[in-house]
Amino acid sequence: LDQDNETLWKAPSLASRVADRMGGGDAFLSLAAPCLAGGLPMEVACFLGSVAAGHAVGTVGHERSIEQAGFHKTIEALLK
Repeated sequence: LDQDNETLWKAPSLASRVADRMGGGDAFLSLAAPCLAGGLPMEVACFLGSVAAGHAVGTVGHERSIEQAGFHKTIEALLK
């Protein structure tokens, strides 16, 4: 819910493939929460969190971290 406790926000999954569902929510929250705390709009925070979650579920377990270059490339592709 938004700060007015009336607006419910939904964030779509932005995964191109799912190898392991574990960690998607953690990745979303680890990026969306600081974005919101820093004053970014809910739409931007949810978008960035969804991109992070999509990257997280694309790998098995904690095989590798989300890399900045790949993260930026995904954002560019989605915004085109």
